[in-house]
Formats: sequence, C-alpha cells, structure tokens
Amino acid sequence: MKITGRVCKGFGAAQNDVRAGVYEMLRFDPYPGTLNLKVGPGLREVMPIPDLVIPFAHNPLEVWYAMVGAQQCAVMHPIRYNPSRYPIDVVELLAPVRLRDAFNLKDGSELEVTLCPPHSMR
Repeated sequence: MKITGRVCKGFGAAQNDVRAGVYEMLRFDPYPGTLNLKVGPGLREVMPIPDLVIPFAHNPLEVWYAMVGAQQCAVMHPIRYNPSRYPIDVVELLAPVRLRDAFNLKDGSELEVTLCPPHSMR
C-alpha cells in the first residue's frame, strides 16, 4: 500500500519519546524526531492491521513498517485522536535518519511512503 501526503510542521513532542527509548520495539535505531505527513482524513479506514502497537500510557501508537524510496522507516499514528494535538489527517514517520535532510523536504513537499510487511525489513 502506498501513502502520499504533504510534509507539515509538528509539535516537537516525539523527540522526547524517542529519547526516552520507547521505540526499542522498532527494527532500527531511530533519529530523535519524526516527520509529520498530512495524508487526508480517510486514511485510517483503509490502513491494514498495524505491525505493532507501542503502549504509551496516555495514547498508544499504531505502527506500520514502511519505506521512503530505499530508506527504511515506520508510519505511526495514535489510537485516540485529539484534534488540537493529534489531527486525524496526519501521520508521523520515524526513520534512522532525519528525513527532511535525506530527501530535501520542506513543509508542503509531497512524499510517497510504501507500507512493507515486517519480514521484508532488514
């Protein structure tokens, strides 16, 4: 499955979560921060079953393994939405590199992400 969206500004809160080690369940060492992607409100209804759930006490995250070009990453979104904090039409991308730098992305840049089966990730 492919997801296309536009890069948008986030709150900067994921940096603390990454540094706290909550992403140990991922199959890569993540860059301390995420890239927000505005994808459209209907995405949640068509997403497959998540590859894993990160059990945050305040709001668990559903996670799918993915690729941006040849770069391994993960697509994440919270199970419960709060329009002021977690808009329903935004997902977060987590990768071993800063995706904005790796792909020369700016707010408004279009980006395509391909969901991958967990067994296909290195």
